[in-house]
Amino acid sequence: MNTSKMLKPIFAIILLWTMCCFISCIDDVVNQLPDLCAQALYVDPAHTTLQDTVILAAIIKNYGSMPSGPFSASFTTSNDDSTFYFSIPSLDSGQTYTIKKYKYYEDTTFVNVYLHIDVKDSVHESDESNNGDTISYQVYYGSIPDLGRQALSANPGSPTINDTVILTALVKNFGTVSSGPFTASFTTSNDDSTFYYSIPSLDTGQYYTIKKYKYYQDTASVNVYLNIDVYDSVAEASESNNKDTINYIVSPAPLPDLTTYSLKVNPAAPTTKDTVIINAQLVNLSSASCGPSIATMKTSNDDSIFTFAIPSLTPGKVHFFQKKKVYADSATVNVYVTLDVYDSITESNENNNRDTISYSVSNNNPPGIDLVVDTINYTPANPTTTDSIDLTCTIQNIGTKSSQVPCKGKMQVGPFTYIVIDIPALASQQKHSHKEKILIDEVGTWSVSVKADDESHISETNENNNTKAINITVTQ
Repeated sequence: MNTSKMLKPIFAIILLWTMCCFISCIDDVVNQLPDLCAQALYVDPAHTTLQDTVILAAIIKNYGSMPSGPFSASFTTSNDDSTFYFSIPSLDSGQTYTIKKYKYYEDTTFVNVYLHIDVKDSVHESDESNNGDTISYQVYYGSIPDLGRQALSANPGSPTINDTVILTALVKNFGTVSSGPFTASFTTSNDDSTFYYSIPSLDTGQYYTIKKYKYYQDTASVNVYLNIDVYDSVAEASESNNKDTINYIVSPAPLPDLTTYSLKVNPAAPTTKDTVIINAQLVNLSSASCGPSIATMKTSNDDSIFTFAIPSLTPGKVHFFQKKKVYADSATVNVYVTLDVYDSITESNENNNRDTISYSVSNNNPPGIDLVVDTINYTPANPTTTDSIDLTCTIQNIGTKSSQVPCKGKMQVGPFTYIVIDIPALASQQKHSHKEKILIDEVGTWSVSVKADDESHISETNENNNTKAINITVTQ
């Protein structure tokens, strides 16, 4: 039997087990090392002045699982390259140790403080990379003012030509003592103008408002530069917050914009019996007001042009105008409305000053000749027995043909009095008015009737609509 071949696997297994144990022991050793680190690093007071004694403090802690043994730490300050060493006793796991250094300054300065733990690498640690830390602080003068901008604005923020722009700055003392008097200024880039302001002493927390009014007649891009304590007459905790800037754009002034808001015909489908009302509404769409102007309305069927005076209109203001038309025959009508006919208003949009609408008039007149009594009126409205009463009647040919010859009409008052009316030949839709003066000397309600073509001299398409009557009440 070859025993050497049988022993080789056994030796391999033993070797592997031994190596695993060794590695495990190394891990245990590493995990059981000390680990020194800064738990805290701070400056007291945090806002340091020349009157203060500055305390640099660090709390060093052993974050490892084993005691550290004694070691050294140090502070180094950048303003004077001074290094201060501290001997620290052994720290158990979780134990802390505080080191402090007192500093006093005779001048303002900016200081970086560097903490170094285990300066001489006398402690073998699980982590050597966390042995340093740093902190910075500024040494100011003693109790000192600090002037700065609390607010800087332009109103309006988006001005236009002819606007007055108000530049406003609120200057505040953020420091701990009064400032004493000083000077501030505005500088505007578009014209390189600088405006100076004498500002009285400001107590702690007090602010002072300065303003400048600017007027622009042209477009511009303007930078406004605020400078506080122009002549450096105030020693401040911070000189870096004495300036600020804003920008605004001066745009062209808005122009009015007139356009038709509505253009309608009533009734929408008129006939020859209707009075057609053409309604137009215009509106000023802009944010700028406009002065008075002239508008026109033209109807195509007869080339009539009607003129309308339009008053001044504020932004969004609507103005209404209308024209009434009566038609004797059928027609197709185009209505043209033109605003600001004489271009008296400079507008942002000159292309929306015209509008048009069309409508058709149907002929509803009876064919042939048709005489009717259109109206009967009288004055005064409440006559007495002593009043002279004016009676007026209107007779119209509503037919499509001329009556060609004159005829007689009759006006009758009460049961006895009647008056003959001479009616001339009337063309289609033509009217004839007749007026009489009468006296009714009895109290009562009296009937007044008018008849066209009383003698039936003219052959009409409708003989039943020749008469119309009203009542007149006479009092004492």
